[in-house]
Amino acid sequence: MSLALRARNGLGIFAIMIAAGCALTDTSVTLKDRVATQLPPAATERVFAFLPMEDIRTSKTKVGAVRNGHGTHTANALTTNDGGKWVYNSMIKSLRRAGYKISQIHTRAEAPVGASVISSRLYRIYADPDVRGLSVGATGEVQALFRVENGGMERTSSSKGQAAPAALS
Repeated sequence: MSLALRARNGLGIFAIMIAAGCALTDTSVTLKDRVATQLPPAATERVFAFLPMEDIRTSKTKVGAVRNGHGTHTANALTTNDGGKWVYNSMIKSLRRAGYKISQIHTRAEAPVGASVISSRLYRIYADPDVRGLSVGATGEVQALFRVENGGMERTSSSKGQAAPAALS
């Protein structure tokens, strides 16, 4: 097969892939600030002291997949901002909005007297494309573990939540 024929066939295959909606390169995703609106308002002067979140994800930048028209994973969605800080800051903003007093600390010794100390671990942030007709968004998932310590009592809660398409861009 001649070089010109191979080049023409290669360009033809590339054109078919483009026409079929194949995404062959990674895409950037920015995680937008979200504040939970379903939190009950603070009934007391409760104070939460947040330790930095431990981000144990194997990939700190990969947050999803890009899929072609057939649903096949063709590339990765990579975040442009820090996913661990995004989850941490969203949690703090949500509690502040509900009226809770928040303190950000680096060690347990820095916690205000009587404060509930919250430590957290981030396991996963993942978004999948959500295609509806001509509209394209994403459905996201966050998996984290939160541990609340208060006066010798300890409560651990695992959380798996979903974000609406507005949380990703």
